Amino acid sequence: MSITKELHTEIFKIPNLITLIRVLLLPFLYYSAYTGNTIVFLVLFLVAGLSDAFDGIVARALNQTSKFGAKFDCLADDLINFSVLIWLYLLLPEFVKQNFAVIIIALSFFGVFTLLELAIHKKRLAMHLYSHKFTNVLMYVFVLISVYYQPSRLFLFVLSFFITFAMIEGILIILFFKNIPNDTASIFSLVGRRK
Repeated sequence: MSITKELHTEIFKIPNLITLIRVLLLPFLYYSAYTGNTIVFLVLFLVAGLSDAFDGIVARALNQTSKFGAKFDCLADDLINFSVLIWLYLLLPEFVKQNFAVIIIALSFFGVFTLLELAIHKKRLAMHLYSHKFTNVLMYVFVLISVYYQPSRLFLFVLSFFITFAMIEGILIILFFKNIPNDTASIFSLVGRRK
């Protein structure tokens, strides 16, 4: 089967269409953040968060899990995660400036995680760790509360702690394990099958 035909077949599976919603929302999220339209931003960001929550559930319910779907979900997550700092800066510039060091420290762990993935495994892995899922939920809640109500420095510290924890777990997995399956739930699920 050609790559184009395989992509066409995979992309039109319902879970991947749900993931595609998240990707297609990106330019609208950027525009609404840039123009300061917080209500539109919040609605779109909530839809993105719901699509993140439901694509995997729907894939398992319909028995449509696939390597493509796992990688596409991770790509959509990365695009959202990389964009959050820009959106927060556009919507809450003073808060971002006041907390820039905390944000950069947490993001640096993500950078190390990504670089190690590429250096050791020569590709982005599509791990779906519970720590990463929990951190993503916290990130969505943090952004929604910060933009709608007001940003909380304490919540930012809690989020940064969990980002750091999740990235350290990912870094340990990358460093100490080979042939990491897409459905890896935590480092503990890999213990006993080391290298």
